[in-house]
Amino acid sequence: QTYQLKATTSTGHAPTFKSSKSSVATVEEDGTITAIKHGSAIIKVSCDNTKMQFQVLVKKPTIQLSASTLTLKPGQSVQMKANVSSGIPVHWSVSNINILNVTDTGLVTARQKGKAYLYATKDGVKVSCIIKVIEPKKKKK
Repeated sequence: QTYQLKATTSTGHAPTFKSSKSSVATVEEDGTITAIKHGSAIIKVSCDNTKMQFQVLVKKPTIQLSASTLTLKPGQSVQMKANVSSGIPVHWSVSNINILNVTDTGLVTARQKGKAYLYATKDGVKVSCIIKVIEPKKKKK
């Protein structure tokens, strides 16, 4: 997210802005603050020997997956979705690549029978979906 910090001076001179932690939040010359990752940063504003500072707290994102458990058959695929409060895409991974495969976009494909976890991670937050891969039932003769 961004936030426009506005500062006016009695002299009409332009203030300068600086972030104490640009890894957490950056600030442009016009006072636009951009949140980068969770944490805390101090935005320092100075002009004509006057200084002020503001604390910026960037919250951890929340992640909601389109499912918390799934059952698939080998070869079957499903497109998972992650709703992230920050709006930034998650990193997808699996606990066992022999059982599941996942693409960068969250397309999960079952490989073989077993149980594995699908993980969605962003900015230190990790959520999971348990995926069980079962063999299809054999038809009776």
